[in-house]
Amino acid sequence: MGQKTIYDYNQKIPEWNESLEIGLDSIDREHRFFLDLIREIEVEALRDRESEFIQLHIDELILYARFHFFSEEIYMKKIKYPDLDKHRELHLQLIGKLSDQVTRFQMKEIHIESIVEFLVNWFKYHTLVEDVKIARFISS
Repeated sequence: MGQKTIYDYNQKIPEWNESLEIGLDSIDREHRFFLDLIREIEVEALRDRESEFIQLHIDELILYARFHFFSEEIYMKKIKYPDLDKHRELHLQLIGKLSDQVTRFQMKEIHIESIVEFLVNWFKYHTLVEDVKIARFISS
C-alpha cells in the first residue's frame, strides 16, 4: 500500500479509503460493507421514505452487524487475541445502544439522522481504535 490518506473525522459518512483499513482483508471487506449499509440508510432517509421502509434497512444492518461481530470474534479467538472478552463486550454494547436508538426512532422520539450519526461515530471509533488493536497484535 502507498501512503495512507489522512482520515477526515468531520466527514459524515466517509468514503472507503486506505485510512479505514486495518490490514486484515476479510475484516476490511466486512467493514466496507457495513459502511455501505449505513450509507443506504442515509440515502433512503434523504429520499424521505416511509419509516417502515427505512426499518427494513436498519434490520439488515443489525443482522449484518451480528454476523460481522461473530466473524470478528471467531478470528480473535483463532489468533488468541488477549482482549477478546473486552472486544466482545464492545460489540454487545453497540447492539444494545443501537436497539435503544431504533426503539426511539420507532416511537418517533428521534429522527433517522440520529441513528446514522450514532452509527458513523461508532464505526469510526471502533474501526480506527479498537479493531486496529487486532492488527497490531498480529504484527507484533
